[in-house]
Amino acid sequence: NLELTRDANWEDVKKSYRELAQVWHPDKHQNANESLRERAHKKLSEINESYHILDSFFKEQLRIKIEQEEREQREKESESFKAAVNNQLDTIVAQGCRPIGEPMKITKCNQTMLSELNEKPPLEVLQEIYDSLNENDRKLLQTSLFLGIEMDPLKEDPQQGDFLIRNLMGVDRDSGSIVIGALLREGQLVQFHLRDKIMSAEDLELLLTRYDSEFDSDAARGALLFSCLGRGEYLYGKANHDSDMFRDKMGDVPIGGFFCNGEIGPVGGTTFLHGYTSSFGIFREVGSED
Repeated sequence: NLELTRDANWEDVKKSYRELAQVWHPDKHQNANESLRERAHKKLSEINESYHILDSFFKEQLRIKIEQEEREQREKESESFKAAVNNQLDTIVAQGCRPIGEPMKITKCNQTMLSELNEKPPLEVLQEIYDSLNENDRKLLQTSLFLGIEMDPLKEDPQQGDFLIRNLMGVDRDSGSIVIGALLREGQLVQFHLRDKIMSAEDLELLLTRYDSEFDSDAARGALLFSCLGRGEYLYGKANHDSDMFRDKMGDVPIGGFFCNGEIGPVGGTTFLHGYTSSFGIFREVGSED
């Protein structure tokens, strides 16, 4: 009755209905003979009936489509949830530094002011370390010196990567004290560190090698990398240094991320904001060397 083809859609139905309703509306046939008026009335009734049937049909189809899409979305979310539940997020925070000297205990401090290490002024300790260094490290000590703070007091033998690296902010030559860019407490274990592109590369290689020895890299399903703007081509003289080394150590694991002006990552079980750091998040399937 609506003069439609078998492949007509809802827009076709509405268009045909409007056109036919205008043709057969009784107002258009008021001056016609009785037979034509009855025919117009009957035709419009059939058109309205067909329209309502098709209206219900297309609404039902739309409801089925929406329910199908919602069901598929729930299934997709369920699969994503299962994937998330079945994956462990491991972290690697490469701060790009190498320790010098020996770990020492803070025996006197006041907030950020470091006054004594093993009951010696920090500047005196640094002079002793300086005398033991080679020429290249002595130059680095003047421009790229940092303090590493051990963040896990229960760890008896902290290794490279276990220290939170913080800047030296200033010195008091009269007392031999040093101001550190972090709050300190007496009894903390600390160690001085140096940084350059060679050390940054060695630090990352060490941490990736350590991770690969502790876990099965074949179980890694993907990774995220958040790297400082001060790394990359600016530091190494070549692009993609850290991501290339990741692939060399971990294999063809999908990895994405971006450069940052401050990176977030855990050290010693606590999350910190870092600088000059590459922070990795590695999604590893649960059950693989947990």
